[in-house]
Amino acid sequence: MVPPNKIKSDPEILIAEVIIPPVNSVVPEHKDLKKDSGNEISLICKTETELRTAMGALWEENIIWTRNFNLCLVDEIAGKEMALKRLHQNHANIGTIIKPYFGEKTAKKFTKLLSAHLSISVEMIEKAKAGNLEVFDESNKKWDKNSDDLSELLCLINPEWNSDEMKGTMKKYFRLTVHEAKQHIKKNHEADIDVYDRINSEIKKMVNSLSESIVQQFPDKFKTQLPINPGDLGI
Repeated sequence: MVPPNKIKSDPEILIAEVIIPPVNSVVPEHKDLKKDSGNEISLICKTETELRTAMGALWEENIIWTRNFNLCLVDEIAGKEMALKRLHQNHANIGTIIKPYFGEKTAKKFTKLLSAHLSISVEMIEKAKAGNLEVFDESNKKWDKNSDDLSELLCLINPEWNSDEMKGTMKKYFRLTVHEAKQHIKKNHEADIDVYDRINSEIKKMVNSLSESIVQQFPDKFKTQLPINPGDLGI
């Protein structure tokens, strides 16, 4: 993985991290990911690497802003509302990236499920702070249901995805997010950071799986490309 200080920033998009594709993969012809007002994006990925990079950047944003929001919520510090607004925009952007392949209706449903996930997360953290473990368990069940709904939607629209594997991946990612917040509530900051690193690792696996299966299902949407040149990735 390329160290963050080695990554070059594009004038139109700051990529938090480059996900290096396989050796026989490709380089993007150009980036078409533009930020409009309110950080809304319009996106058409013309190459496999563009898709992987854009998908990676958006999900990386998701875990960063989720952590930001959770810390504001747990520590009762300023910035919670802005972090929440940014998270909702991130959800819309993730919907935008899958819309060219699965359609607007599916993209909106996916965004709606992500937003519902966030609402349940807030409920769970507030109950964990209050020590209400019985009600916390009920919220956890709702979160598992939301996770399954997201997984089932993805598997319904893309036969390349295995339902059990997708459900397992989603649940692991979501449960780690809750565990991260609980460690912060306990002021166990070393464990808190360790869990965040695990979340980062899990999200990379999920991004690679999502991107690869989209390319497999829609090969005609991606142009023939040249062999990868490490210099184009800022290495």
